[in-house]
Amino acid sequence: MPFSRSMTALSAGDRPSTVLYLAGAGRSGGTIVSSILGNQPGFFYAGELRDLWTSGLRHEKMCGCGKRVVDCDVWQAIFQRAYGGLDAIDTAEMTRLRDAHSRTHRLGAALLMRASGRTTASQRLYVDRLRALHNAIRDVTGCRVIVDASRLASYGLFVSAIPDIAMCVVQLIRDPRAVAFSWTRKRRARTATREVDLRQQSVARSAIDWNAQNLSGELLWHRVARASMFMRYEDIVWDPAAGLGRILALTGEPELRIKFAGPNTYDLAPNHSVAGNAYRTQTGPVTLTLDDEWRAALPVSARRLVALLCWPGMLRYGYGPGPAA
Repeated sequence: MPFSRSMTALSAGDRPSTVLYLAGAGRSGGTIVSSILGNQPGFFYAGELRDLWTSGLRHEKMCGCGKRVVDCDVWQAIFQRAYGGLDAIDTAEMTRLRDAHSRTHRLGAALLMRASGRTTASQRLYVDRLRALHNAIRDVTGCRVIVDASRLASYGLFVSAIPDIAMCVVQLIRDPRAVAFSWTRKRRARTATREVDLRQQSVARSAIDWNAQNLSGELLWHRVARASMFMRYEDIVWDPAAGLGRILALTGEPELRIKFAGPNTYDLAPNHSVAGNAYRTQTGPVTLTLDDEWRAALPVSARRLVALLCWPGMLRYGYGPGPAA
């Protein structure tokens, strides 16, 4: 039986602005699922907004539309409305705020902020800047729902603290052996000026992160999100219409209006995502597949290590010690 768990969804028209936050461990399918959701009318796929503020924003960061973010008409309009233009915002300061407050090891401080209602001046500044950004995205795009695949629970807590926003969370879960294998693969991505190697990490580190992100989601989202759901990536692949329909229902959307180009295949339009893996730039027909290369390519010793480290969560989410259920 597919694993999923949800809370009460938003009623249609309940709030004027909604953030659909895709949380979970990295390499759990968030980019492709978010890209598809961005094709729903009234939805804006922003990518991983947490990583908007990087040292390369002014020169190298690419928008999903193929232009540099600073050259994209949509993001120029967003920066203008939010801050009076990109030149009016200190991107180095935004990077410092992000790193100071929304990295995983800062989760405890973010939790204390939400639980006590007591905030530091730095935390308030970060929330205020994020509020301006989200309001500008809503106003410039005219979209009711912002799809943010930033995934980290620590950053999600700050998004949930933004006034006037209803936050809906989908915690995407994928077999940790598939996640670990994905992190070991060599991948490259393009910036505006060069190709770069994407970060890799060991299977042990991947397993620890998988546990940390999913346990954080178990503890947090029912407390801070307006509506939340846990869903396995495999279940979306096996029945995309049902899985995507349930996610949309969480935000109060009455029906799935994303174009099918064939069985399990969607016709993706260009998007304006600011960060995420290379798949965010794909357009045209894209087919959802399970991508289970790990079964043959991940060494048995690595599979056993991941299963040993992750077995409580694997059982909880319906993954047995053998192939994914």
